[in-house]
Amino acid sequence: MTDSKAITEVEASAWERAIRIRDHIERMIKELGEHPECELKGSWRRDTQYHKAEIVKDIQATANSAIVPNREKYIVVGADQTSRKIVGCNHTDFDDASIRQLLETYLDPVPEYEVLQLKSSEGPDFVVIRIPYQSKRPIVAKASIRDDKGKAHLEEGQVWVKPGGQETGSTGKRLVKSREELIDMIDVEPRVRREVEARVQQLLPEIRLEERTRLQTSGHNTIPVMTSTDEEFEAYVEQILVGGRENQLGFVLEKLRDRTMSVWEDHQEEYINSEQLALLKESDFLPAMRRLTLLGLLLIKFSAPVSWFSKVIDLLVEIFGTSSELSRTQRPSPSRESAASLDEHVSYTVPALESLLTSYLLAAYALVRRNRCEYLETFFPRIVNYVESPNEEENRAFYLFWPLTYLWGTPNRQRDLLVVERYGRGDRIESLMGGSTLMRNAILRLDCLIDFHAVLASRHQGEPETKSYFSSHFPGVSIYYNQNFTHENLTHVAPLVKKLWEFFAAPGGHCPLLFDAGLREVLARLDADRRKSILAKFLLYAEKAHGEWMWRLQRFPYYTIWQPQELNDLVRALKAE
Repeated sequence: MTDSKAITEVEASAWERAIRIRDHIERMIKELGEHPECELKGSWRRDTQYHKAEIVKDIQATANSAIVPNREKYIVVGADQTSRKIVGCNHTDFDDASIRQLLETYLDPVPEYEVLQLKSSEGPDFVVIRIPYQSKRPIVAKASIRDDKGKAHLEEGQVWVKPGGQETGSTGKRLVKSREELIDMIDVEPRVRREVEARVQQLLPEIRLEERTRLQTSGHNTIPVMTSTDEEFEAYVEQILVGGRENQLGFVLEKLRDRTMSVWEDHQEEYINSEQLALLKESDFLPAMRRLTLLGLLLIKFSAPVSWFSKVIDLLVEIFGTSSELSRTQRPSPSRESAASLDEHVSYTVPALESLLTSYLLAAYALVRRNRCEYLETFFPRIVNYVESPNEEENRAFYLFWPLTYLWGTPNRQRDLLVVERYGRGDRIESLMGGSTLMRNAILRLDCLIDFHAVLASRHQGEPETKSYFSSHFPGVSIYYNQNFTHENLTHVAPLVKKLWEFFAAPGGHCPLLFDAGLREVLARLDADRRKSILAKFLLYAEKAHGEWMWRLQRFPYYTIWQPQELNDLVRALKAE
């Protein structure tokens, strides 16, 4: 044979490659007949269990044989060894789908192969099974093939091989004989290379950070805020905190401000359409919001000064306010309808909604995951303008009370679901929250706590002392809050309720879970029985709201037993009145 160089896929188009393989095979058959590189089959039946097993073993053995990288071997169907001619076969008997189904059933892993249905230069059709170098040897039988009499033609765990090399005359297949032979089939180099690359990628963030720290001896240590990995950014935040470098925190916040506020402010002198808004949202705004969210979580995690964390909330409140400016520049105005998801949310309400999603996640993390109630105070009282229609009149409301319409493109979905949709993505943020399920539970508890504040402020539900406090300290501020937690099983909020009870029942009655110091003092001045009654009335209201919601959905409400028993008895007694 004068040309034994393999034809590879990168050499030509599929059609040109097929022609070259045809000519290569025809020449090999004519000059050499059957060869370790090319096995000839006059027919290749699979109508019995025996013949089915033979096809599987032929392909397995060829794939397990010593194929040189960048070369390949062939099984040719429709060729006669004696006459060294193409005698023909039916293409429809050898389609890729049926062969792949057979191999997927009996081999692990399925070898790399290609079925070529060719027409010989003399006319008859024939089929070539092209089997290239296999990087995942050994290929093992994962299931047995037996006939009706129980005779095994292929056994699970068998490794068939054709030991004939490129320069030998053997085309026969046989079972692997020894452990050494099996080990020799394993191509160690790619596996070692993958492990080395994985280890290097794992170490790169640490190496980069160490190198930056080593080189910057002047005390100025910075990293690219947006392009660093989560691990690099977390290590950087650790260094800021350990070194007490508040000025570097300011540097990070200013970088994030450029992407979360300036990106919109640049369009205040001109109109912005939905397409432009969507592009800025995906390219600049959302990546920066994610990094700001991670920064807030890390400050809580590492017990940063509350004043530092408060700067993150300052920026979030500013971002929220950007929506009011955008409402006057988005043209045409977005549809009044709600978007189906966050991905489809392309409206001037984007900054406000994303600001609230981040704030709720941070507050829930402090409340539930870290039990650091001092950070809750930074969210209240924050008073902003309600984001409604493009021509809204000024309507002041508490930031934490979600002053955002569900019209004008804002998704009309529960807050807990929106937070999980945005941040339940299997990354560092989700891991800090303990996973998407715990993330959602934490948001439901926060929602319950916020609603407790709204109920205390309510003219219809609040206590005289708490209503007076809100009306005198926050005149003209809307106290409306549309809670979500009652749409779910109330057992989600039971751990929070138990904590509230413990604080209200204790001598002094100071409850650090309340956002406002003045409100804490108001409740602390009440006697313990009164505080207990306030909590019981709130739970009775929650049960009623839950029941109404479930009946609206034509479902039975969930029954909740509150802890401790004294609290549960109080709720039942109020319900019986």
